Amino acid sequence: MSGKSKFELESMIPDMDSINVVQKDSASVEFEMSPDYKSKKREDTVINKGVAIHFGDKTTPPPDGSSEIKSDEAMNINSVNANLQGYSILDVGHAQIQSLQLNIADSSAIVLSGGALRKIVK
Repeated sequence: MSGKSKFELESMIPDMDSINVVQKDSASVEFEMSPDYKSKKREDTVINKGVAIHFGDKTTPPPDGSSEIKSDEAMNINSVNANLQGYSILDVGHAQIQSLQLNIADSSAIVLSGGALRKIVK
């Protein structure tokens, strides 16, 4: 994408294999779950740093101590490969990403979730 282009994907599919994005100039790309998506598999639970919060009458700790976030707003992406230039912005802030390859130049920006930040090469 280039110029002042804007692309927004509101998915009904919570799990994606891979996303390859090439942006330049001041293009904007956003990936998120559709507001119409309601998961039957996912509970109204947020698990973060070993604490479980259930929005019901039962509260239990996470079984494995994981920090996975389970929410109707969160999506899982196996791989993201992004090449950004100019004033471009890529928003994948609602995604848990397993593999992350970034090439960011000029004044570009990428919005990431906390889980994805742990995947960036140290």
